[in-house]
Amino acid sequence: MNRTGRGSGNPGAGAPMGRGGLPPLPCGADLDVLVAQVADGAPGDLEHQAGCPHCQAALAQLDELWELVDRLARERVEAPERIDLVVLGRIRRAIFAGKVLELFGGLLPRLGWALLTYGGLVERGVGR
Repeated sequence: MNRTGRGSGNPGAGAPMGRGGLPPLPCGADLDVLVAQVADGAPGDLEHQAGCPHCQAALAQLDELWELVDRLARERVEAPERIDLVVLGRIRRAIFAGKVLELFGGLLPRLGWALLTYGGLVERGVGR
């Protein structure tokens, strides 16, 4: 999709998009700027917003959403027991697998072929 929203199936298609890809409000205000105002405390066009029903409604919704985000961010998250050992074990296995491939990478295909060949010979009674 381009910056105008064409081809998006959006009823507002054809309207220019804001910097972050969000369509502007009907008054022309950049929704990205309003999000930054609520989320980051960035300065906004307070004079316009005081009389604009579109900006007031958007800011009210964004305030509600940001309050939920803030509540989730403050929630204490407990990691499952022994997650540190599980993660370290996976890291060790990944490192070991990498080292094995690094050390024996060229040998493994030949070794595999040798084992397959030897297995076939043993089945036929040759390797005994």
